This record gives sequence, C-alpha cells and structure tokens, in this order.
Amino acid sequence: MMAVATLLAGLVTDDTTAQLVVVAVALAGFAAVVADTRTSVYTTVIGFVLFESLLADRHGFPMLDGTATGWHVSVLLAALGLGLGQRWLRHVRDDAALDREIEDLMRRPGPPADPSA
Repeated sequence: MMAVATLLAGLVTDDTTAQLVVVAVALAGFAAVVADTRTSVYTTVIGFVLFESLLADRHGFPMLDGTATGWHVSVLLAALGLGLGQRWLRHVRDDAALDREIEDLMRRPGPPADPSA
C-alpha cells in the first residue's frame, strides 16, 4: 500500500511537500479502514522509510537531517492520528446505533401469553 502511494506521489509531482501530502492521505485512508492499530502503525513506519529514502532525499536510504525529517514525521503521525480518529468515531457511531436497535427491540411488546398454558 505504501509502496504504491510512494510511486504515485513520485509520478504525480516533483514537489516534496505535495508528495508528502499524497503519502499522508493514503496513510490516513488506510488507518481509517484497517481494523488493527498495530498494522496502521507499522504502515506508518514503512511509509516514512519509503518517503524519506525515495522521495525526500532520493538516495535510496533515509538521510535523516533534523528539521525536514521532523516535519515529515509530524505530518505522517498526524495523518495516522486522523485516520485512527475517524475509525474510532465510526466505531462509536455504529455502537450507538446498535444500542438504539437493542433498546427498540426491548420496548416492543412480546407475543401475547397463551391462556391455555
């Protein structure tokens, strides 16, 4: 997933900031859809390494240089947080809807009692 996002970002533009946005949007979408938080965190790490090595520095390995790298990490972590937050909100909404359905079922009258029993 991150490899495809990195390739797409490299093909779309040469601007590093725009490439970072493409990778961050893909990461946020992935984190919002995947149910396992650990998988989302691992994907963030993979996305960071691919972005730093192939797009930001273009050397084939991450060249951690301080301020720019900190900015890249911050953007990717924010994207991870937004994706996880969106997934959590959707989960809360679905739980609330399920609770309302259960309450509605509990309020419905049951079948009439059989007088012969």
